[in-house]
Amino acid sequence: PKHPLVGRLHPLAFATASMLTVLYYSLDHWNAQKAAGDRKWIAKGYTRLPLGNHVEHGHALPLALLDALCLPRAAASASDVLWINGGYGAAYFAVMVLLGKRLKGEWIYPVLDDLEKGFGPAGPYLLAAAIIAISLLLGLAD
Repeated sequence: PKHPLVGRLHPLAFATASMLTVLYYSLDHWNAQKAAGDRKWIAKGYTRLPLGNHVEHGHALPLALLDALCLPRAAASASDVLWINGGYGAAYFAVMVLLGKRLKGEWIYPVLDDLEKGFGPAGPYLLAAAIIAISLLLGLAD
């Protein structure tokens, strides 16, 4: 962890890992549309899908906290956090979410469909803005 790049990228790793667990369990895991999709895959024989969901998302927050509290590293500048965390969030939303919607015709996360129905086309953008803002705050707090 002595390489300067580790310190510059740690706020992104911390924010992303922290939010992975929180966002999954708050916005995706309990979503009715996602649950229906899971039931389809389970009926096709993918019986360990629920376990896979927890293995994929549940460990990230505890490991991010353990890493942040136990491993020394150089601190990132506020400018690094702004550009790296903000840039990653904007790029992820543009490529994975918006491009995915354009190519496939459906949102990658069912909650975005709910937001679009409830708030119109601005719904997914509002969530993205909130997530990017939280990522910046977590990165600055790291």
